[in-house]
Amino acid sequence: MWFCLRGFEKVSVLLGKPFWKFRIGWMVSVLLASYCPFLDAGQVAMEAEASLRNAVTFFHSINSHGGYVYNVTPDLSLRWGENPLDADTIEVQPPGTPAVGMSFLRVYQVTGDRNALNAAVEAAHALLRGQNKYGGWEHTIDFAKPTGNKVSFDDNQTQSAISFLMALDQEIDDQRLTDGIEKALNLMIGSQLDHGGWPHMYPHQGNYHDYATFNDGGINDCIRVMIEAYRFYSREEIDLCLRKASRFMLISQFPPPQPGWAQQYDENLQPAWARSFEPPAVCPAVTIKNINLSSVNDIVGTKEWFVNSMISNVQAIYISGIDTLTIENVTIRNMNV
Repeated sequence: MWFCLRGFEKVSVLLGKPFWKFRIGWMVSVLLASYCPFLDAGQVAMEAEASLRNAVTFFHSINSHGGYVYNVTPDLSLRWGENPLDADTIEVQPPGTPAVGMSFLRVYQVTGDRNALNAAVEAAHALLRGQNKYGGWEHTIDFAKPTGNKVSFDDNQTQSAISFLMALDQEIDDQRLTDGIEKALNLMIGSQLDHGGWPHMYPHQGNYHDYATFNDGGINDCIRVMIEAYRFYSREEIDLCLRKASRFMLISQFPPPQPGWAQQYDENLQPAWARSFEPPAVCPAVTIKNINLSSVNDIVGTKEWFVNSMISNVQAIYISGIDTLTIENVTIRNMNV
């Protein structure tokens, strides 16, 4: 038997935007009304809240240095992330420490449970202890070793940590948190490439890790983090960073008849090889993610280019198995399906 932290993080989606703004009793009442009309919704809501509190207590009890991995055995003898881990190592990549910390924070926001907030603060402090000299994180933090000398933007690693720390910063006054966020945001601005993208890793590695990388949501998550940062702090340099990223979204898009995006681009803005299964080619998965990045318009006023360039070109994209795409109230039908 394994206790899986992925489950706790996924359950917390019920408490995520836009739902976390509402009381948990309201959520449970609405969800159960159509299925269980004879149940006492108020009682069920109380039981659901109690269950959340119990979950927080349990998951907090299996932390290591305040952080989390993906799976542990009941006797805590075995711990896994993407690979086996020892008791001194925690995961940064979701659904690791930032994701579990965010779940604790959401529980606090909807229930007022101070134990959940304290657990979130401990997770944040674990991340801050593992923040490296550049202001970011790698895949894991090993508290038995010095912090790493690389920053990874792969798989929402550094980005998820920053998102969690900024969200917690809205709830508490903690100078360590403030300093860590400042260091992390300076990293985000300083590591942005001249053309507006972000590399796979930072600093310069001398290989494909230096390329502007959409693969695994790298640039997408960087943009998301900076949108959140702008909403929280409204700094001019963050606005400029987002405008550069918006321009990169435009100039990295291929022309018709295949107006999508590649997984990674070299310094000359040309699609480039990364690993052997990541060729220089239009990538449907990356293209869909970039289309969904239209939310950047809310911050940097790029709706005009999004509509005029992306929408006018996307009708030519061949995406196998996708029937229609609806963007900005415009529906595009894939005639190849």
